[in-house]
Amino acid sequence: MKIAVYDTYYTAAAGQRMHFDVLVEDGVTPEKALEYARNWLDSIGEKGSGLKQERCTYCHSENAPEPLKQIIEKDGCYILQMENCPNPEV
Repeated sequence: MKIAVYDTYYTAAAGQRMHFDVLVEDGVTPEKALEYARNWLDSIGEKGSGLKQERCTYCHSENAPEPLKQIIEKDGCYILQMENCPNPEV
């Protein structure tokens, strides 16, 4: 499966800038990637509706390893948490 990576930045209620990637199947619209990002922000207690499309932008495509492919097929997306996220992976 080829996936698209959306580089995403959001200023949290506490003021810190969060950085995470939204990974979706290639061909998913930018609007849908933004919806996934907003839903994830809502799920961690942030106000996802405050995220604007210009802060969730297409970065590149790549081939997904099997475990990631399975997650995206099941959930529609994968959120790769990076800077100032509740459970950063990097």
